[in-house]
Formats: sequence, C-alpha cells, structure tokens
Amino acid sequence: MALVAALLALPALPAPRTPTNDATVIERLPFRAGDTRSRALAELRANALKAPDDAVASVALAQAYFDLALARGDPRYVGYADAIVARFGAQLNPDLLITRGMLRQYRHDFSAALADFAAALALDPDRAGAHAWRGAIYLVEAQYANAREECAALLRLQRPVLHGGCAGLVQAYTGQLTGGYATLQ
Repeated sequence: MALVAALLALPALPAPRTPTNDATVIERLPFRAGDTRSRALAELRANALKAPDDAVASVALAQAYFDLALARGDPRYVGYADAIVARFGAQLNPDLLITRGMLRQYRHDFSAALADFAAALALDPDRAGAHAWRGAIYLVEAQYANAREECAALLRLQRPVLHGGCAGLVQAYTGQLTGGYATLQ
C-alpha cells in the first residue's frame, strides 16, 4: 500500500515532445574536449551560413564534409556536401564544379564527374586538381591513354608530385612495374 501511495505522489511525466517539422533540431551535442575537427567544422558551417552565396565558404565546408566521408567511411557527409553545392544551381565556378565532380566520382558516376572536371577546366585550364581527378578516373576505367594526357597536363602545370603519382600508376597499371616504381620514387 505504501508503494502505491508513493507512486501516486510522484508528479506525472510529460508526454514526449514530437517535433512538427523534420528540420527541427532537437538537441545539439557538445564538442568533446580537444575535438578540433568538430570545432573547425562548426566554424566552416557558421561561415557558410553567414554568407550563403559565398562560393569560397561553401566549397570549404563541402570539402570538409567530403574529407570526413573519406576518413570515417560515412556517406552521409557526401550528402551534406551535395546539398551545399546544389544551392548554387547551375551557377558553378571551377571550385564548385571540381567539388561536385569529386562527389560524383565518390558515387562512381564517372561520366558525370568527368563532365564536371572538363567544365572546370574549360573555365580555368590550370586547375591541377581537375586533371588529377580525371587521371584517377581514367585509371579506374583502364583508359590509359587518356590518363597519360592528364599526367602530362600535371607536368605542364609544374605539379611534380601529382605528375609522379599519376605517371607512376599509369606505368604500373600497364605492366611497367619497374619504371612505375622509379617514377613513384
């Protein structure tokens, strides 16, 4: 009887709160002590929110999400980066095109990724990153002649490390292991 009386004396618990909108943030978890990556990401998010039309801030945030997807193996971050790039619609500068190309290649949509990298290079032919990604895709697709052209572009742009990686892999993939190893060295 005492137990029943004690239970009746307790205040009634409120009903669980159910948000009416899926976009409602219920809780923000605090940063862990020393978690510099989360703090940097929060800063990039704040910069992108302050200036939603600023392509530089948006590219920085999208790149950070892409890096997290690779580091953690979590494809949700690719979706976050996609949403950032999609805000710009068809108004994509070379940096946004390269970022979208990277996201597309992550999903193995190689033809769309190649088109994005080509569009970036049409706007700015000196984008070494676009050449490097195109070379990587051509290697995956076993289009070694096209990969060699991208490697040559990296050499022309005086990017010796990117060129060495690209050319060394082309050599290795085409059966020139000793030459490929030397090039990579």
